[in-house]
Amino acid sequence: MRTHITTVFLVLSFSAAASAVAETPEQTAARVVKLENEVLLLKKENAVLSGKLDALTKLVDEKLMPLAATVAAQDGNCAVRIERLENERDNLKKLGLQERHPDVSRLSAQITALSSGCKDTGQQP
Repeated sequence: MRTHITTVFLVLSFSAAASAVAETPEQTAARVVKLENEVLLLKKENAVLSGKLDALTKLVDEKLMPLAATVAAQDGNCAVRIERLENERDNLKKLGLQERHPDVSRLSAQITALSSGCKDTGQQP
């Protein structure tokens, strides 16, 4: 999205530079105000779209993780899979990543979901 905004801004800037020769100061000021308003609208649109993307990502994580964990629990030994995920998470922490890091939190969520999925299928996590 940022690339698109930058591209639009550059195109508008270049096209404006070509036509700036015949503009009066009032026309230039009006064009600048118009362009600034367009930039503000694009920023607002970007914020709205980013919010929607975050909401969709959260929804997918909420719906997909438990489903994936249940399928994974049915496919193999829960204890082994959980141990592998815990080892992977521990290795990331040893590298200095915090619990709030996306990869670490993703693994923690997978471990929690897999543990729950294992309980649902009657296996011991």
